[in-house]
Amino acid sequence: NHVPPLAMLAQRGDEVFYLMCFLLDRHYLKTHNASFAENFYCLKRVKILPDDTKAPLDDRDRLGAVVCLSGVPYLRSKLEAYYTETNLNFQAFPHDDGSW
Repeated sequence: NHVPPLAMLAQRGDEVFYLMCFLLDRHYLKTHNASFAENFYCLKRVKILPDDTKAPLDDRDRLGAVVCLSGVPYLRSKLEAYYTETNLNFQAFPHDDGSW
């Protein structure tokens, strides 16, 4: 009945992976104004103001960026898994001829 301490992490692999991506990108956005991948290629994010001047990112910009970098892919993976599961369950039932 003893469950290994890391078994919970193995069961929640997606969540652990995307949490680590979130933390990594949040750190890099905070310290380098770029995601981990952007910083690897020496890219920076800047805000372009209406008068065509550049400004550093503020906290709201960083939050939006990290949500797009980590939150959207996580949501997409969960929706794909749900679609696959429901599609397989739907195919398990015998199909009707389409008439009411």
